[in-house]
Amino acid sequence: MAFTQSLLDALITAYGSGQLRVSYEGKMMEFASGDDLFKRIKTVASALGVPSGVRSFHSTFSCFSKE
Repeated sequence: MAFTQSLLDALITAYGSGQLRVSYEGKMMEFASGDDLFKRIKTVASALGVPSGVRSFHSTFSCFSKE
């Protein structure tokens, strides 16, 4: 499969909207999870030599007491 910018755009759009099914140029792919889709985005972006445009975020929760 040749990677194209239109594929990357479709993958990022699907990821951003929470979809696991991606359609582009008359083709359709379905991913098992958002993580699988994210990995494909990173693979395609790397192959095209462009930043993926998608970043993973990590959050933490802290609680403090004056006691």
